[in-house]
Amino acid sequence: APANFAYYASALGHRGIVASRIGQDQLGKEALDLLNSSKVDTSFLQTDELAPTGTVVVENDPKNQPQYTIPEEVAWDYLDWGDKWQTLASQADVICFGSVAQRSPQSRHAIRRFIRAAGKDCLRIFDANLFQPWYSVEKINESMLLADIVKLSDTELPQTFRTLGLKLQNLRNSARLLLDTFGLK
Repeated sequence: APANFAYYASALGHRGIVASRIGQDQLGKEALDLLNSSKVDTSFLQTDELAPTGTVVVENDPKNQPQYTIPEEVAWDYLDWGDKWQTLASQADVICFGSVAQRSPQSRHAIRRFIRAAGKDCLRIFDANLFQPWYSVEKINESMLLADIVKLSDTELPQTFRTLGLKLQNLRNSARLLLDTFGLK
């Protein structure tokens, strides 16, 4: 999701930057080539010598709803916080971060340090992709508290309410409750 965000930022004429991690494999090379050809800044993209590039397999179930398979122990499970990312975070105007990359403690730590290192005027967008088993009340709650904006699909909104133990109302009132509870925009 954050790479898609960077792609669209670049396509709209802004400087889209990916701060993530890929493997030293063919998929990593293809991802790097695609991002570079799309004018996305990849100078903050880390390369992992051991773990493969992350993938997501999407298949539709009998009701034509997408089902996701997301392998573990991939490069973005090993995000490495460092001075280079510290500098980037302090200069960022907008940060888009997701929930799936926070499944590993190392990456969760790096993502949260990145967000906290950003300036007070930086807009923080949390893309809450709620895929089992990689989210929890703690991760969702903490991510929402770090965010200014939360992106939820129509299926993720009720799922978020169930996870957080909130009473689901109609769409508008439910969204208002999240805004008020977490101080979102």
